[in-house]
Amino acid sequence: PGIELVMRGQTYANRALARVADGSLDVGFVRLPVTQPGVETRVIDEEELVCALPADHRLARCERIDVADLAGEPFV
Repeated sequence: PGIELVMRGQTYANRALARVADGSLDVGFVRLPVTQPGVETRVIDEEELVCALPADHRLARCERIDVADLAGEPFV
């Protein structure tokens, strides 16, 4: 009761963090690392990263891929 919730999408985390720092935004959800002065962070969840590969790629059938496995691979 008496609470207004307004959700705003923000493309760039640095803009959201600047708004949190200047008080025009109460909360921002961003990815780490955060180095914005005047902003404190708390981890609320951890996200699994996935690697999208062509079906015939040498790593496509691997259950788990380490970052080292991607050495020399072209990235977008």
